[in-house]
Amino acid sequence: MALLRVRHCRALLYCRRVPPRCPACGGDLRGPAGLSAAPARLPCPFRHGHGQPRAFLIRPSRGTFLLDYDGHCDLHVGITNSQGVVYNYDQEGVHRDGSGWEQCISVALVQPDMWELLQQWDNLLEEFSLEEAWLPESREASRYLTLHQQLAHRDFYIVPLAEQEQEQESVAGNQSLLE
Repeated sequence: MALLRVRHCRALLYCRRVPPRCPACGGDLRGPAGLSAAPARLPCPFRHGHGQPRAFLIRPSRGTFLLDYDGHCDLHVGITNSQGVVYNYDQEGVHRDGSGWEQCISVALVQPDMWELLQQWDNLLEEFSLEEAWLPESREASRYLTLHQQLAHRDFYIVPLAEQEQEQESVAGNQSLLE
């Protein structure tokens, strides 16, 4: 349902349906008050991300802006190709989503007069998503954040080593003792 704005009695009234009387002054809102008092529909800032080609998208990590976002939750970002497929990254790696971005903030990245970039956009985005050079930095940051968050509330954080890593640690430790 749309959000409406009505100007009346030196105030702005926001509502979903215009009431018969102004809640501020009690005056009639349905009568002939002129064009300045006519309800104005507020444009919704959220877009269907899959219909926004070559755009930077922002949405809550969980749920939707209108139903779940409280201003304190994490946000998730993605970039669309020319067909509206959203390339995004999380702890599991790069994803290409054809759904799930139906309510998001959209910022156009490529202007219509950038003909050469328009033609190459999909190939460049796909190539970038397949490169592994930037993945270690992302994983390193994720591990660092996990450690930082764990150590913010306690003095130490223990991560058990896999059996193979324990053997490598033992060999390396024995070698350093011998040197």
